[in-house]
Amino acid sequence: MSSPRIDARSWVIRGLVLGGVFVVARAVVGDTTKAWPTHGTALRMLGLVVVLAVAAAWGFVDGRRDRTQHPDPELGGEDLTVRWLAAAALAGFAGGLVAWLSGKVGLELGDKSLLFELTSGAAWTVLLVFIAALAGKALGATLATRSSAPAER
Repeated sequence: MSSPRIDARSWVIRGLVLGGVFVVARAVVGDTTKAWPTHGTALRMLGLVVVLAVAAAWGFVDGRRDRTQHPDPELGGEDLTVRWLAAAALAGFAGGLVAWLSGKVGLELGDKSLLFELTSGAAWTVLLVFIAALAGKALGATLATRSSAPAER
């Protein structure tokens, strides 16, 4: 039995888009915090929710599509866990690198070092994206199973 293949484009696209969402969220939070410094915590939470929502929504679509195409998970399906782990890792490292580079050219995305952005910062982003995407995948697969179950009876 062969192991499931992962389409390289699928995780790269997901990783780059979510890395971009992460950087844009940090930029918007940084700019709006300058304008409204007393609302910094709420703005950071809003940026966090945006990143989580995008990852969860994309995971939901993946899980629903996979379960619709492969109704019996025992007989096959795509390896969405590995796809999303690779995408989350790319989002974390690419987002951290772009955020650090943006700080060097004058954008205010924080004053963290490259070491921090590529270790702790990237790990946090990987965790957020991966957990949110897998939660969305599980919900999408569950809802796809429930919506097809009455038709089979």
